[in-house]
Amino acid sequence: MVLIKHIFPKGEAGVGHWTNNRIKNFVPPKNAKIVDLACGQRKIPGAIGLDKDPVSHAQVIADATKKLPFDSNSLDMVFCLNFLEHTLDFDSVLSEIYRILKPKGILHVEVPYYNSFNHSQIPFHRVQFCETTMENFYTKKGTFARYSKAKFKILETELYFTKLARIFPKGIRIKCAHYISNLCYQIYWKLQKDE
Repeated sequence: MVLIKHIFPKGEAGVGHWTNNRIKNFVPPKNAKIVDLACGQRKIPGAIGLDKDPVSHAQVIADATKKLPFDSNSLDMVFCLNFLEHTLDFDSVLSEIYRILKPKGILHVEVPYYNSFNHSQIPFHRVQFCETTMENFYTKKGTFARYSKAKFKILETELYFTKLARIFPKGIRIKCAHYISNLCYQIYWKLQKDE
C-alpha cells in the first residue's frame, strides 16, 4: 500500500491537489501527449481538452463517458479532475483511459471524498470515493480487482483535510473521517498504467 499523504491546504483557490494556481503553473513534459477529460473551463496547459460542453475550453467536443476519440496506447498523460463522481459508469471511463494511455502512462484523478460537503452538496454527484477505492478495484492485488480490466499502480495518494482534522492524531484521522462529515473533503491519486 502506498503511503497516504495528509494535506491541510493553505487557502489556495480551487480544490485539493489541482488548485487554480497549480493548474496555471503546470509545465507539461516535453513532447508529451496529454488529454484533460471533462476539462470544463479549467483546462490543464498543454493538454488537449475534451468536454461535451461547447462553452468549455475543450478542443474536442465529445462525451467523456463514451468511447474516447484517441488511439489505444497513444497518450502519455490523462487528467480526470472532479469528473468521475458525476458518472455512474465510471468504470467504463477508467477502462477507456487505460486503453488510450501508453504503457506506464500517468493518470491524475481527483474526486470529492464521499463523506464531505463537497460531495453531498452537489446534486450531480452520483458516485462516492474513499481513500481505498483505487487500490481495491484498480490494482492487480486489489480486493475487488476482478471487476475491472483497467489496472494501475498507485504512485501517490493525497487526502485533503479541513482544519478540524488537526485535532485528531494522524494514526486515527482517516478512520475519524469516515464518521465525521467534512473532516476530509478531497482525494487525489497519481496512477501509472500497469500491464
